Amino acid sequence: MRRMNEYLKQHSEVNLSNLLDFWHFDAVTNPQMVFGGLFCQLALEKGGLAELKRLMNYDSDDFFKAIEMEFGIVKKDLNRFVREKLDDYVLRFSK
Repeated sequence: MRRMNEYLKQHSEVNLSNLLDFWHFDAVTNPQMVFGGLFCQLALEKGGLAELKRLMNYDSDDFFKAIEMEFGIVKKDLNRFVREKLDDYVLRFSK
């Protein structure tokens, strides 16, 4: 998460509103795994294991629907939301 967060801070031109298109970062970090972990953590914090299971029950084709239904975030707001949450988690979990 830390590597991805630093990269995004240096590259404001990366638009995460279409998160699924950002699939390659470097040879070590897979952005989709980072963002998947972020949303899993959000689900756990929101409603525990039950919320995580609800999130995981969506088909992969319903990614944006799942994010909107479970977190109230519409696609156009994903860039801001993901950047804020990623930054927050890096600060919280790096202590």
